[in-house]
Amino acid sequence: DVSTTCGCTAATYDKRPAKPGETLRVGIKMTPKDTGFFDEVVTIKYNSINNQPIKVGIKGNVR
Repeated sequence: DVSTTCGCTAATYDKRPAKPGETLRVGIKMTPKDTGFFDEVVTIKYNSINNQPIKVGIKGNVR
């Protein structure tokens, strides 16, 4: 499962179960509603030994 911290950020990914050793891609699209700096987090939850999600930070400046 993939979640974002803002409605302006969306993730696309293949929702089918991955096979061991298989690589899956996650696409992230941001549609800013205003100018200025942004700092968002995308959280990727997956089945793992320690069950810890991966958090990806996205920072930038919209002009």
